[in-house]
Amino acid sequence: MVCVFQFSDYSFKANSFLIADEESCDAAIIDPSMDRDSYEEILKKNGYHLKYILITHNHFDHVWNYDDLYDSFGVTGLIEQTELDGINDSRSNASFLMGIDFRLKSPLKPLNYSDRYCLGTHEIRCIRTPGHTSGSVSFFCDEKLFCGDLLFCGSIGRTDISGGSLSMLIDSVEKLFQLLPQDTVVFPGHGPETTLKQEALNNPFL
Repeated sequence: MVCVFQFSDYSFKANSFLIADEESCDAAIIDPSMDRDSYEEILKKNGYHLKYILITHNHFDHVWNYDDLYDSFGVTGLIEQTELDGINDSRSNASFLMGIDFRLKSPLKPLNYSDRYCLGTHEIRCIRTPGHTSGSVSFFCDEKLFCGDLLFCGSIGRTDISGGSLSMLIDSVEKLFQLLPQDTVVFPGHGPETTLKQEALNNPFL
């Protein structure tokens, strides 16, 4: 079984997730926006080993504390190539909206869609879901979807920042409805969890 620990940072209300396979104790952090102590407490308490840091898109509020995590754990984060190309550009990473020029110091590696990212016997599937940004991805594991700012409970992500496209976002959401079970639990980049079925029935934007 894959367990999910959800965090929401105080500054930007961005969700971050630590997921772990109970049998192997392999763990991954998705969208490293929290301080490292929050993750370390869970990892140490449960004897988990951090294997991956996975990033859905390059907006600064979702990678805010990546440098600290890299310094602490030495795990290089994985991000889609287009998002990697723009990670230190204030327009691409949306930090200009806050009047800052956010930059990461630590290295990142591009996601390779042909690679298998596994937690024990569970595979983390990386799915292209552009729309919120041009290179946004979602991660699916054990009937759980981590979709960044693509889809929210009762809403969708904004598309008015660099690389955003409403038509692409809607296409990406529809692709998820086709690919994944309707009872998939959705863990978005902001706000509460939901399910694909709930959003198909109730989301006014779809």
